[in-house]
Amino acid sequence: MSPSDQAARSGAVLVPSAHVGTLSVTGPDRLTWLQGIVTCDVSEVLPGTGTWGLVLTRQGKILSDVRVVADDDAVRLGVPEAAMGRTREYLASFLIMEDADLTDDSAALAWLSLHGPRAVEVAVKIAARMRAAHGAIDVTGLGGAALVLPRSEEAAARQIAVAEGAVAASDDDWVRLRVERLVPVYGVDMDDQRSPHDVSLERRVVSWSKGCYLGQE
Repeated sequence: MSPSDQAARSGAVLVPSAHVGTLSVTGPDRLTWLQGIVTCDVSEVLPGTGTWGLVLTRQGKILSDVRVVADDDAVRLGVPEAAMGRTREYLASFLIMEDADLTDDSAALAWLSLHGPRAVEVAVKIAARMRAAHGAIDVTGLGGAALVLPRSEEAAARQIAVAEGAVAASDDDWVRLRVERLVPVYGVDMDDQRSPHDVSLERRVVSWSKGCYLGQE
């Protein structure tokens, strides 16, 4: 077992997130508006929490998956670069009377992902030392967390993660882990021709208890 495989099971592994952009939702209605858009329940997403969901077309196909993390005045959506343009345009089309704004902050903000039972612990320590929003987001079933921070502080955050015992994974390490743990990637394993059921996400990123959202039917 490689060091990264071991870390994912007993510690924390830091994986590349270079191809993730950021959409920021601000304004008083940001959570209630987003609740009617994404498949996951964001009604109680507060600073220090997070979730994983999908943006669906009206026909229920996957336009993008999204990581959702909040800070004090915004909700940050981690969107795959391959889906960013269409997702941004699609979401903006549903901002009509809500007191909310949607901004592409991809140039300013970077994402870091941690996986393993110590992922949240390491994320909290990074966030305590720099300007970073963070939340527990477990996509592998082994534990996980995501951080959103200024791109200028990304290298320092990686150094802190490693100093706290996280193992930096290579691209190949992450591919091996995500395939083993059945974590689909947009543009590789899923696209706008597939539904959540097609990629076995209907029980992982879809809330079956919240109200209506786009593409639900």
